[in-house]
Amino acid sequence: MTFRTRLVATLFACLAGSALVAAPGILAAPASGATTGAGIANITPYGGYLGNYIAPDGTRVYCIDPVLDWPSGITGDGVLTSSLTTSWGETLDADVLRKFDTVLGRYGQTDDPVLAAAVSAYLYGFTSGYARTYGGGVDAALHFINGEPEVEATFLGIWEEVEASSAPVPPSAEVTIEMSDADAGVVRISAVPADAAGQLILEGAVVADSGESTVAVSGTDSVAIVSTPEDAAVDYSIAATATFVTAAGPQPQVTLYETGSQQRTIRDSGAAPVEFASSARVEVTRPVPTAETPAPTLAETGLAPSGVLGAGVALVTAGLIVPFARRSREYGSRARVIPERD
Repeated sequence: MTFRTRLVATLFACLAGSALVAAPGILAAPASGATTGAGIANITPYGGYLGNYIAPDGTRVYCIDPVLDWPSGITGDGVLTSSLTTSWGETLDADVLRKFDTVLGRYGQTDDPVLAAAVSAYLYGFTSGYARTYGGGVDAALHFINGEPEVEATFLGIWEEVEASSAPVPPSAEVTIEMSDADAGVVRISAVPADAAGQLILEGAVVADSGESTVAVSGTDSVAIVSTPEDAAVDYSIAATATFVTAAGPQPQVTLYETGSQQRTIRDSGAAPVEFASSARVEVTRPVPTAETPAPTLAETGLAPSGVLGAGVALVTAGLIVPFARRSREYGSRARVIPERD
């Protein structure tokens, strides 16, 4: 092998080695663990921490496995789940998950250490080994608060509020069209929740006030409409569709973060807005026009036709009577002249 050949081989080997060393740094995505957020240290009977942690995505999360180490390792991405099991393998029911989502959604993203500790205790009330042994609920949560009065009072307020709240009513809407005649009517809208914001789209009609085929509406609304059939159309239809967007409210699901063999953490589901809609359609028949006979024109005097006829008859009669009377007078005069006789 010549010197030139050995030099080229050496350079190739160095470049290949550099690429192998650099590759892990290029391909591996940065990863990090959770950091301590708001809470109270050394509060539990075991000298543990109650509070939240800051996940790599910047949200505040809470531990659910108190028998394991705190989540100091690499934390994965949050995954939305509707199935959550305890560290001993029991699956929490949907009602508990909905309560978790309620508490975490309302109070979870707090930087108040007392409130954060109360939220953490609420979750431990269902996911801890104490809850497994003695039953989940208030007593299991208070066990971890360990008599700290401010956290205990805050926790009890949260507990009462969540227990008093019922499952959210699924959003719904109803649209009806009421026509007063073939040309005009009203679209009535009734939606749950009543404060939902929406849009009404019309076909075969427009909004009476604006002449537009779309208009913003609320969950409880009435919109006057005017039909817009094609020229000479006798039968046509009018359709109305109302589409709404509202917050979904607490759901039986949470966002779960894994940190290897250490404690799992959760936050609220972050439920996206829910879209829902309703439609209605009516068939309309326009009345067929009919020819009408024009009304007679009356004389300016206001006489009825019978009065005009009566007047004419009177005039004709008078025309006949006058000559007759004249002749009668003439005849009468002649009749009264009696010639004298000798």
